[in-house]
Amino acid sequence: GSLFKEYKDLVIEKKIEHNISFIGNIKDIPEFLSILDIYIQPSITEGFPLSVLEAMASGLPIICSNAGGLKHMIYHKKNGILYKSGDIYSLYNGLLNMLSMSANELCLLGNSAKKTVEDKFSINNSAKRYNAIYNGLL
Repeated sequence: GSLFKEYKDLVIEKKIEHNISFIGNIKDIPEFLSILDIYIQPSITEGFPLSVLEAMASGLPIICSNAGGLKHMIYHKKNGILYKSGDIYSLYNGLLNMLSMSANELCLLGNSAKKTVEDKFSINNSAKRYNAIYNGLL
């Protein structure tokens, strides 16, 4: 966005360009998610982000803040790691916690995230809830 040049210059100034990639727009979300090991959503404010549901559906272990609807998607240490929104140290500790997990533990978190999407947020379940609301209004 509008801060691209500023951030790119900062990365070069700090000599961390080997650690940071600016990837631009992503056209194939499933393909992109398949190359990730962990998905982090460091939102300070949030609605109910589709990006997190997509990451969960792909079986990725998730770290996200408790902003907005995120706290209704991620259950701490059950299907991801939740940290206090705006608390950088809490995010850091969540990341350290996840990086210290075994591959099996990460796989279990990711599978639990995927199951949460299938059980709670699938299109069929959403349609049933909308139908119930609609029928209740009639």
